[in-house]
Amino acid sequence: MLRISLITVSYAVLVGLAPPAAGQQRVERRLTVGERTPIRVHNLTGSTTVRGWAHDSVVLTGTLPAGATLYFGGSAGGVKGGVELADPADTMPAHLELRVPRGARVWIKSASGDITVEGVSGGLDVYTVSGRVSVRGAAAELTAESMDGAVTVEAGRWARVKTASGAIAVTGGEDVGVATVTGAVTYAADAFRRARLESVSGDLTFRGAVPRGSRLELESHGGQVTVEVPAALSAEIAITTFQGEVHNAFGSQSLRPLPDQRGRALEFTAGTGGADLIVRTFKGDVRLLRASAKTTR
Repeated sequence: MLRISLITVSYAVLVGLAPPAAGQQRVERRLTVGERTPIRVHNLTGSTTVRGWAHDSVVLTGTLPAGATLYFGGSAGGVKGGVELADPADTMPAHLELRVPRGARVWIKSASGDITVEGVSGGLDVYTVSGRVSVRGAAAELTAESMDGAVTVEAGRWARVKTASGAIAVTGGEDVGVATVTGAVTYAADAFRRARLESVSGDLTFRGAVPRGSRLELESHGGQVTVEVPAALSAEIAITTFQGEVHNAFGSQSLRPLPDQRGRALEFTAGTGGADLIVRTFKGDVRLLRASAKTTR
């Protein structure tokens, strides 16, 4: 375990912070914790950046608007920190940066602030109303949500991502769930086990391979659904739509009416099968495309 003096020197080398702007105050805190310590951070405005590192310690630095206060404390059993504004209606930004153990479980909440996380392999739970979310480093478990801001994540073993109108871009992951109302969704992967993309009117796009034994579902009421997969695709494919059109680069584009007259369907086997690819829309068009090597991961 590093001594505080060594942590101070290391962090000073890693991060060169500019002097705080007029009316702002500089903050800096340190705690010794465990590799998997749960950490909770609350910062309504501005930005929160979290970076994983190979030390059993948490270092928090940043700037606060005039009159705001920082609460920060805890132990190996848990750490909690955040910003309390002098006036709850104040929108002046606070900017926090934390170094945390890579295996920590991190929870971050904001309102209009942006959230950036890098190199955390434990668990992440991040929420903001109008801010943007960016996650890099494939956390084992990830929950990310923004009402209006864009969300961009690298998924690990398990990931759930939601927005109302914000765009979503996800790469990788084993078990992935994505949902939006009007935002556009892009998912790129080639080694997942299960993935489900949902929208009301936002467009859904998948790019990558569909591995044997996997299940990929895309469902939208009015958004366009695009699936770009290699020409060597092997999967059982089922496409259902009520009013949408279907473009199928893998064969027939003739849809048959369903027995209950609740839509039309196109079902066929590509290659030798072995995976499930399911698309459902109400009035959104569906495009099943052969992707070149340049368009897949």
